Amino acid sequence: MYLCINFLYWSFYRNIRDPKGVKLLYDVLEFDPVISRVVLFATNNALVCESPEDAMHVAYEMEREGRYDAVALDGTFYQKSGIISGGSLDLARKAKRWDEKHMSQLKSNKEKLTDELREAMKQSRKESELNTVDSQRKGLAVRLRYAKSDRERTLKQIKDLESELKDLERKLDESGPRIEEIEKQMRLRDQEIQEMKERMNSVEDDIFAEFCRRIGMSNIRQYEERELRSQQERAKKRLEFDNQKNRIMSQLDFERAKDTQNNVQRWERAVNDDEEELESAKRAEKLQMKEIEKDMAEVDRLKAAKLTKKSEVDSMEEHISKARKDVGQLAKEIQNVQKSVSSLEGKLEARKSERHSILKQCKMEDVAIPLLQGNLEEIAQDSGPNDSMDGSGLTQTLYDRVSQIVVDYSSLSDHLKDLDDSDDVRKMDTKLTKVITDLSVTLQKIQAPNLRVRVNEH
Repeated sequence: MYLCINFLYWSFYRNIRDPKGVKLLYDVLEFDPVISRVVLFATNNALVCESPEDAMHVAYEMEREGRYDAVALDGTFYQKSGIISGGSLDLARKAKRWDEKHMSQLKSNKEKLTDELREAMKQSRKESELNTVDSQRKGLAVRLRYAKSDRERTLKQIKDLESELKDLERKLDESGPRIEEIEKQMRLRDQEIQEMKERMNSVEDDIFAEFCRRIGMSNIRQYEERELRSQQERAKKRLEFDNQKNRIMSQLDFERAKDTQNNVQRWERAVNDDEEELESAKRAEKLQMKEIEKDMAEVDRLKAAKLTKKSEVDSMEEHISKARKDVGQLAKEIQNVQKSVSSLEGKLEARKSERHSILKQCKMEDVAIPLLQGNLEEIAQDSGPNDSMDGSGLTQTLYDRVSQIVVDYSSLSDHLKDLDDSDDVRKMDTKLTKVITDLSVTLQKIQAPNLRVRVNEH
């Protein structure tokens, strides 16, 4: 089940175009297909990027589908929770610092620089100290200026986010009833999803029943959890052993590189000189660090508030997107209903016109129609001067008069009253029309009596 759910998201992860070169960690690993499920569970949806900037962008700045764990090629791991840690390349780079030849060269350079510094300090000790403090002061002033600029920019972003959040809250209040309905539908869908998951678990249990029975597990999910826990424990132990080995090797190299007592005395003198310089620099640094720490604490607080607001805005945008989708669906349904109503109104107007034509024909042919209400005399040949014409050429007033005429169908036979289907009505209409036509033909064949002959006989 875990593998099936992850496959649903891979199409998006494999189509990331900005930044370039982003790949799934699962795709770049080489492993035995037998352990593919374990590797997928361990890597999850982590992404591999070409540079630390791309990894930081993927982990903290992509907003379309959320944040992702990302690792750069230099080994830096950016977790979506905000934690940044170094990788194997970072450990290798640190280990190179203990290279014996490089260490010896650095020591030689340090001794040379220390001697030069001692000579320069003898000539102008006070001037060197003032220059050092002034340089540190300028560096701290630059850091302070950048910190203030970052603080102002963060405050402006927070104001913009607060304004946008107010607008979103107003829109959310306006769409409250619809959101409640959508949430109700979501709960129903969540229930359906839970039922589907249970059916999927049942199918998995049926498929892996023989395998679980052989390994002594109740289900495949218990096996996956046990394997994942075992793998994590092994990885943790391996990392602890590697760290311990690196510490021992570093300490061993350091001990081997130690010099004689002359080096100790020389380093003691150098340390004393450095400590005097360090104390002087610390006093100047404390004055600047207090203000910087205060500003940095404020910046951290504002950044945390920014992340909180941003998460709230993302949540609101997701709800608004769902609400807009539902509103569009409702608009389509309303449009379809309006089309149906227009069609029915057209059919109703046609029926009215047809009824008017039938009643008018009956009036012109002096057909006696039993009526419960109204009179055929109310049907006018033409519309009045004050009547407004509609699309069929008949006046609305004429339709109103015709609608007041109620026909009495009590004299009809029961089998004619029981006709509900349109096909049966059409067949009966055809049959009666044929009977009327036959009677009309017969009537035309009958010769009129000669009334003049009868008068003469009398």
